[in-house]
Formats: sequence, structure tokens, C-alpha cells
Amino acid sequence: MKFKLTTREIVIMGVLIAMKIILSRYLSINLGNTIRINFGFVGTAIMATFFGPMWTAIGCGAGEVLGFFLFSTGAFHPGFTFSAMVSGFIYGILLYNKHFSWWRIILIQVLSLVIITFGLNTIWLSLLYGDSYIAVLSTRIAVNLITLPINIVLLGLTSKFLLPQLRFAIRPA
Repeated sequence: MKFKLTTREIVIMGVLIAMKIILSRYLSINLGNTIRINFGFVGTAIMATFFGPMWTAIGCGAGEVLGFFLFSTGAFHPGFTFSAMVSGFIYGILLYNKHFSWWRIILIQVLSLVIITFGLNTIWLSLLYGDSYIAVLSTRIAVNLITLPINIVLLGLTSKFLLPQLRFAIRPA
């Protein structure tokens, strides 16, 4: 794992952060205050593949803060930044320097769902809106269980077909 990025890598990281913001803010579906379906995980996966857990966590945290301040859709809560960083770390551990496998894609999505969506983000939403954890969780379970297989397939196809092309295009200079 690298502790220092080259100028080229910083630029690539910036582009991937911008991609993550667009996928999570513009190409998202808001269903009330507590449910948002988005595709930012694709940007996270690409970032994790190239930069590993540490830089992906930093990039996801930066993307969350930038996304909020540029395209605010609610109140700022630092817990969501922490959640984004934990998510980036999970993706980085499971994707960096690894070959494609469906079990790894399933594991990433299930861990993200349980730890981030049902765990941390539900706690932050409960604190933010003053509702009980169980009340917020109950509204989020059905939608997220329905989108889980879609996310697995989308991430799997991205990892299997897009990432090899990107590795070739973004190979070290």
C-alpha cells in the first residue's frame, strides 16, 4: 500500500471522487428522508481497485463532504462521512490487488448493507430525525433487500468487464 500519491494518481483520484459524487447525488432516487438508492458504490469499487483501503477511505470521506457542500440534500452529519470512509475501507480491503470473484462482490455488498446501511447510517438517521433506531431500520430493510441483488449484479459486471479495461487505460506511466 502506498502512502504517497503521484500527481497523476491524485488527478485520477479526483476524477473518481467526482464520478462517485455524480453517481451518488445525481443518479440517485430519494424515497423520503431515510431512503436513498444510489450507485456511488461503483465509483467506490473503482477507487478501491486502484488505490487500496486507506486512500479509498480518504477519497470516500472527501467525496461525501464535497458532495454535501456542493449538492446539499439535507442536514450535514459527520457520521455519514465516517460511514463513507468505513465503506471505502471495506471495498479497499476486498478489491485492492485481488482478482475478480463473485463471492467477493457478494461479501462486499452484504458487509456494506449490514455494517453501513443497516448499522451506521440507520443510527445517524435516527439521531438526525429523532426517530427510534427500529422505526428507521424497518423502513429501510425492504428497499435495501430488494436492491441488494441489483447492486451485486451491477458491481459484479463492473468488476468483471469495466475494471480490466480501466486497468489497461490507467496503468502506471
